[in-house]
Amino acid sequence: MSYPGEPYEVLLQRMALFFETNTDGNKFVFPEMFGQGYFELVNLPMGIQALLCDFSIRDDYYFVRQKTDSEYYNLRFEIIQEKEQSQVLINDEVIENRPRQAYAFMNSSRYTLTYKVKKGMIAKSLNLRFSKHNIGAIIGSTAEDKLLACCVTNSIQHNKIIPVSAKMLELVMEILGIPENDPYRQLKIFNRSLFITEVFFASMHSSDYQLSENKILTNSDFYQIREIENIITSKLDQLPPKQEELATLAKMSLSKLKYTFKAIHGTSIYNYYQRARMEKALQFLQDGHTVSETVQELGFKDMTNFTRNFKRRFNIQPTKVRRFGNSSQQHQEKY
Repeated sequence: MSYPGEPYEVLLQRMALFFETNTDGNKFVFPEMFGQGYFELVNLPMGIQALLCDFSIRDDYYFVRQKTDSEYYNLRFEIIQEKEQSQVLINDEVIENRPRQAYAFMNSSRYTLTYKVKKGMIAKSLNLRFSKHNIGAIIGSTAEDKLLACCVTNSIQHNKIIPVSAKMLELVMEILGIPENDPYRQLKIFNRSLFITEVFFASMHSSDYQLSENKILTNSDFYQIREIENIITSKLDQLPPKQEELATLAKMSLSKLKYTFKAIHGTSIYNYYQRARMEKALQFLQDGHTVSETVQELGFKDMTNFTRNFKRRFNIQPTKVRRFGNSSQQHQEKY
């Protein structure tokens, strides 16, 4: 499922469309045929949003959160149990490979996030959405290079994905357990959300997870790479400019461009372009475009080439992708 990287209301709306149901206010409940449990949005003071999740899944799903120019940061605490050993992947990186995991990380809306979940997964999670101003106030900086020193971007760096501590676990379970009819529920969630955020940053800067000062990538580097990213994804039906040309545009040496792009995005320029192309194709197909239209729009040489690349990326035939709101299509996306 592909969805815009906007406030959590948009995610709930897209999930309701995808699973052919409705939201109940700010709460999405899984239809029985797909799983059990819910995603609930709680709007907190200062413009902070909390997404509370407690669910189990009956099939495999691949979620793609599209990047956005609306700059915000998601802080995620997740506790996962699975019936069998399987993988949890974020942007193709294996986070853990065992029946029970509990981890925390932060990511930026400036970068696409892909997340694969497996059949039988049981998850409880707390997701907090902060504006750049909120995070800047918390860590004392609004410069992007400083912020990203504490965030997981498109490059999943394992020293920035930390185990959920006993205190974090206690706070997540306490927040999920506050009754909906509690007259002080919003206040309690707000209070504990700020506390768990403090615990997260304290853990990130402890002796065990101390991040070294970034002496290579500057704030200017981040903005230059963002411009290059915009160039190579602006026309996905065409090959991106040669790397030598991109290096000139970025005012970098070719070697620095390659290093900096991979440091930020976790992959090469060409691989990033191909990944963006496949994710755009998924979005097109979900929104009702035919396979032929998608092939033409994205400039693939032929149907066979597109189908092979799409299946390699998502482990599903493009003809099997579920269209939003179309009950005649397959009721599940299997990966």
